[in-house]
Amino acid sequence: MATVTAITKEVYGPRIVDQMENENVLTRRIEKTSRGTTSEAGGKYVTFPLKTRRNTGIGYRNEMEQLQAPGRQGWATVKVPLRYGYGRVLLSGQTIELAKENYQAFASAMTEEMDGLRTDITKDTNRILWGNGVGVLATVDTAAATAATNISVGTNYNHVKWIDMDMRVDILSSNGATVKVSNALVTGINNTTGDITISPGLTVAAVVGDIVVRTGNYNREPQGMTSLVTDS
Repeated sequence: MATVTAITKEVYGPRIVDQMENENVLTRRIEKTSRGTTSEAGGKYVTFPLKTRRNTGIGYRNEMEQLQAPGRQGWATVKVPLRYGYGRVLLSGQTIELAKENYQAFASAMTEEMDGLRTDITKDTNRILWGNGVGVLATVDTAAATAATNISVGTNYNHVKWIDMDMRVDILSSNGATVKVSNALVTGINNTTGDITISPGLTVAAVVGDIVVRTGNYNREPQGMTSLVTDS
């Protein structure tokens, strides 16, 4: 084999195998309808009229008895702030041209990036649908004695499942008022211990209750299930 190495070929598999978990159960199960929605948004918010009360003027009486007190329907108005979501990719002109055809690459770099971005946005939307608009990805559960790059946000995979490698995050105080660190790059995720590691150039002295959000997303995401339903 050493003799013929110069003329042997590398054999590649037929396709890219996606190792990501891309199920979006909640998104699939939510009924989509245009009823009660509008595309006529104002500059600040969309106003929805809501029916909130039934007519309680219902009763049964004998002949000639005094009828019950009348009732009426009840309405209210809610103003929903507008939310704007964006996805960005960066490709050089050379990449677009030189990783496009079958003989050049397993798939077009442009196609893979755009299709992947659509999948990633859908996955993130599924997370948002579980949330409350604040954008919390994880919550610090152990205070750090000194400023460090390693942050504990739980004890197992469930506490870090919404954080991805290379994600840019902000770490804020529990009420969002104080920025502990901004635009930190996630360089490590420990699924066993529930810890995340941020880029070495940044450290943070996190305390219990501090929150982790996508950079710039705090209190700017759409409302989700936790805004609509409480445990009480």
